Amino acid sequence: MEKIQCSTGIEYLDQLIGGLRFGDNVVWETEAGSYIDLFVEKFSRQSLIEGHNLVYISFNRSPAT
Repeated sequence: MEKIQCSTGIEYLDQLIGGLRFGDNVVWETEAGSYIDLFVEKFSRQSLIEGHNLVYISFNRSPAT
């Protein structure tokens, strides 16, 4: 099995997709107003623990706005 170079912070997701590799551009597409805070929090925390830089950009808006 290929070594996971960067964890998503969610063990089961790492098992499903094999983790993330440095240099990958990762885009998660969700429905407008989707609650993705749990994923963002876990991924951000794991990146900081591992000493990686992270850029997070969100265009997620509630459908009411």
